[in-house]
Amino acid sequence: MNKLNNTYRFISKVLPDGHLSAPEEIGADTGKEFEVTITPVDDVKNSVSLYFEGQLKRGGRIADISLDSEELEEAVKTAFGTNDVDAIINSVRR
Repeated sequence: MNKLNNTYRFISKVLPDGHLSAPEEIGADTGKEFEVTITPVDDVKNSVSLYFEGQLKRGGRIADISLDSEELEEAVKTAFGTNDVDAIINSVRR
């Protein structure tokens, strides 16, 4: 699990009763109420792969970020130690 200030990023599963699994420390740190944003891991993996293949262009409103695919690949490798999408997803899951 990664923590940045009071923002947590972790991989969760939907339990059979419909609840989401979450690390215990989140409840202790956040209290009983927090915002949840769900993105399927396969969607993230697909988007990253498409971007690396040049089939998906960067979008959004952050005007000062201007990376071509080689620069993005290098930034990802610097941040995660690899640019292998499967290895990155697995490291985020831990």
